[in-house]
Amino acid sequence: MMRLISTVLFTCLALCVTQVQAATSNNVCTLPAFGMNNINIDAIGETGQAARENGVKLATRDALQDVLSRVIYEPDAPIVLDDDLNPADFVDFIHIQTENALANRYIATLDICFDAIRLREWMIAQSFEWAELLSPPVLILPLWQDPSGVRLWQRDNVWIENWND
Repeated sequence: MMRLISTVLFTCLALCVTQVQAATSNNVCTLPAFGMNNINIDAIGETGQAARENGVKLATRDALQDVLSRVIYEPDAPIVLDDDLNPADFVDFIHIQTENALANRYIATLDICFDAIRLREWMIAQSFEWAELLSPPVLILPLWQDPSGVRLWQRDNVWIENWND
C-alpha cells in the first residue's frame, strides 16, 4: 500500500514539474501586464561583454519603468526609480529574440518578463496605488427577493429561459 501511495505521489510531482517547465519554456510572460516585448539594445563598452551587461542593465531598468507606469496610479508625478534599486531583482526571465555581439558593441532585441509576486511585494512596501489591467473571469448570478425569501433559481423564470435559449 505504501509503495502505491509513493508511486502516485511521485507521478503527480513529476507531472507538476513538467507542467512548470513547459509553462516557462515558451518564453511568454504569464501576466502580460508585467512584461515588455521587443526591447531594442544598441550599447557600446570597452569589451563586447561589458557592452552586453550595460545594455541589458539599461534595458531592464527602462522596461521596469514602463511596467510600473502601466500598473501604478500616480497622476501627479511620474515614477522615478531610486539609483540603489536593482531592476534585475524583479526579473523572472529574459528572452533574447536576436543578438549580435561585436568587439565593443552589443545589439539585441529582448523580451523581459518581471516576477509579478516580487514586484507586487515591492509596490506594497512602497505604498503605491496599483492595479492590474487584467482580472480573472467573474460570474454574476442574479438573486431574486420574493415573499418566500431570496432565491437564486426559481421555476418559470423568464431570464433563465432566455439565457438558456
